[in-house]
Amino acid sequence: NLRKDRYLQVVERRRSLEAEIEERRRNSSAIEYPTSKDVLLGRGKLYNQFVGNVAMRACVEQNAAKYQLANSYDEKNVIAAAVVKTIKEGGGRFVKRCKDPMDGWVEVTDNAAREKVNYNFRKK
Repeated sequence: NLRKDRYLQVVERRRSLEAEIEERRRNSSAIEYPTSKDVLLGRGKLYNQFVGNVAMRACVEQNAAKYQLANSYDEKNVIAAAVVKTIKEGGGRFVKRCKDPMDGWVEVTDNAAREKVNYNFRKK
């Protein structure tokens, strides 16, 4: 009977922890898994080859000529903002890993997204 009581305590504690985790997840702006439409901010092969990042670079490629002809930083930012808008209208988000990878991903600001796009224009 003591074993059964101990087992029930463990099960109850586990349920309580799972409920707490689920509650935190619901109240959090964190994204558990990015979709194929999302653009991942980060470095390395995983980020570079992610489907959303490949699509973002294709969009950058389509607008590269306009970007190169732009005379000012402001004009270039307008072009980069248009790329961000196109991705977002297509259901994509610009996301980065949370400091604790177990917390998932978080959407970045439009300024951070625009900087990511500007960086890809400059790499061309």
